Amino acid sequence: MKTISSFVARPAGKATRTGMRTAAATAIVSAMLLSTNAAAQFSGGAGTAQAPYLITNATQLSMVRSFVGAEHTDKYFRLANAIDLAGASWTPIGTDANRFTGHLHGGGYKVTGFTGNLFDYNSGAIDSLGVSGGLAGYNTGTVSNCHAAGVAYYSSYYGGLIGYNTGTISSSHAT
Repeated sequence: MKTISSFVARPAGKATRTGMRTAAATAIVSAMLLSTNAAAQFSGGAGTAQAPYLITNATQLSMVRSFVGAEHTDKYFRLANAIDLAGASWTPIGTDANRFTGHLHGGGYKVTGFTGNLFDYNSGAIDSLGVSGGLAGYNTGTVSNCHAAGVAYYSSYYGGLIGYNTGTISSSHAT
């Protein structure tokens, strides 16, 4: 088996079996490194339902935006304590093109110290989380057992918890 560093690119249509095996090995190694790097960025966990990535600070919460889009529906996150974003420049998680599609369990903790939305676009599941701003500007996912003490907005839509909702909200409130 060739090493990754010895791979020689060939013109389109000229792939060899060895080249294809090397490319497959490269893809496997890259996936393993991404998985290892992701786990190292959080305070524990493997991103699964049984062992979610544990979030204990603003930097780790910010890393959630690296796991957006349809390919990350299998990613699980859990807050392990309250998080204060005061002093941090917060960019909401998710965009129209790359929505949050994973699962975030707040553990009953609260994220404070920010204005605006924690999430811009949620198509995943958010549970047991409190926020001092808006939870999500646009929600097509599931929100349960959450509370917000701010204003969420999406375009010209404003709400206490969610700016615009076509998803499911249960046992949640805004003050």
